[in-house]
Amino acid sequence: MAKFFKIPYTKKIFTFFLIFVWVFSSWPKIIDFPPTVKEASAASGDVILLWDTANGSVPSGWTCISCTGGDAFYGVFPRAASSYGASTAGSDTHTHTLTYSSATQGANGDALGELTGNRASVNTHTHTWGNITSGSGDVRPSYKNLNFIYANNPSSIPANVIAVFDSTLPSGWTRYSALDSIYLRGNADNATGGGATHYHAIASGSITSSGHSNILTDSGNARSACNQTAGHLLPSATTNLDNNNNAPPYVQVIFAYNSSGSAISLSSTSATGMIAFFNATPPSGWDTISDVSPWNGNFLMGYSSYGSTGGSSADHNHGGSKSFTSAACASSANGLGPTGTYTGALETHSHSVTYTIDSQASLPLYRDVILAKKEAPTFSISISTNGAVAFGTLALEQTQDNTVTGVNDIEIVSVDVGPVDLDIKSTVFTEGGNTWTLGSSNGSNQVKWEFATSTNNWVTMAVANSNYEMDLNVAQSATRNVYLRITMPTATNSYNQYSSTVTITASSP
Repeated sequence: MAKFFKIPYTKKIFTFFLIFVWVFSSWPKIIDFPPTVKEASAASGDVILLWDTANGSVPSGWTCISCTGGDAFYGVFPRAASSYGASTAGSDTHTHTLTYSSATQGANGDALGELTGNRASVNTHTHTWGNITSGSGDVRPSYKNLNFIYANNPSSIPANVIAVFDSTLPSGWTRYSALDSIYLRGNADNATGGGATHYHAIASGSITSSGHSNILTDSGNARSACNQTAGHLLPSATTNLDNNNNAPPYVQVIFAYNSSGSAISLSSTSATGMIAFFNATPPSGWDTISDVSPWNGNFLMGYSSYGSTGGSSADHNHGGSKSFTSAACASSANGLGPTGTYTGALETHSHSVTYTIDSQASLPLYRDVILAKKEAPTFSISISTNGAVAFGTLALEQTQDNTVTGVNDIEIVSVDVGPVDLDIKSTVFTEGGNTWTLGSSNGSNQVKWEFATSTNNWVTMAVANSNYEMDLNVAQSATRNVYLRITMPTATNSYNQYSSTVTITASSP
């Protein structure tokens, strides 16, 4: 609050009140002299982002960790998790074991002769059917490769580097649509691949059944039937298992690249909200998000908006069973009689054989990784003095300051959480109905209004409500003296008491 001073009325210009206001700010500073960009705070984990090889080589100071066999993300899908995976999990390919369940019997043939002579299969026979191992299937969903690149303690994000977002893009970023509706995967190139489904082929004749003991014999010479020792090849032709979806669990995110044409400082608001990957606990200033829904346990899919989820991590078995048709009998018994008491199985008969299919994992090769969002800069300042300066009663064109040789009322700014850059601005002076403007020199109804942090370095605040650089990169717990100096107008419309408000603003270096 302002301090109100009761001063007897005279034909002199009266004192003014100065109220310091301190704020928290994460917005860009509007200042006449932009501050120097400072480095971000040290990271405890490498900051990992993405790079499209269409833009050339990886930026200087960054290293690819998906470009060579053995790299952490070479041929690997990232999966959001609460902790970093020391090793990969999942597999791009797999096979299934098919276990015999049931089969039909042999087909009827002609009536055959009596029980002497050659041995043939009775129509009611069965076989022993072995198990089958399927061909390999690829569970990789539709994907696009990007380079995973990292830097330790970077101060900025180079042009064209790709990051993840979950809300409206800040200034300097453009959506990267090449990943729309497909999964992110690490590799040395920017190729696409994978598919929406996969299958497994069961090659023709993968197994041969046994013969059987249910036989007939005959000494005749006119008929033939399937030989009792003959087996069947299964299947009779290459057969595919039913298609299964390739859709590991995902969350849709917004991918965007630095389109500003230059590096974006990690301490700027253009980096606020950016999401990066980490291989260790993220440093101060980053908020871990991959330990909660909808991130945790999900792969990343690009889209124009954030938050939709889908897919599944459940094992799969392509419907659980599959029936195959065998080939015909492998050999025949000839010279059987035209009549008899047994019915033989035709040489051309086959069997329909049903198998159960085991379950296999559905997840491609992946690595758990931490994701964290860049927070808005956090800092604060305060005025450790009373926040008001009274200059007393001054004459026209008189100069006065608040130094120890002036009114001796020095204000002190304390950095409670830092480091910070400090700016200062001032309103015009007013007594309610009349004002004194600010200028580079004093004049009629105009004051020359100056500030300094040391008594030999005065800066004129010539424009009202415009920020002026006060000091840069002031460390936490540090203080700065605020010196103020006024040169009174050459003439004034009012002799009432005038006041002005000075604001000290803190922002991230």
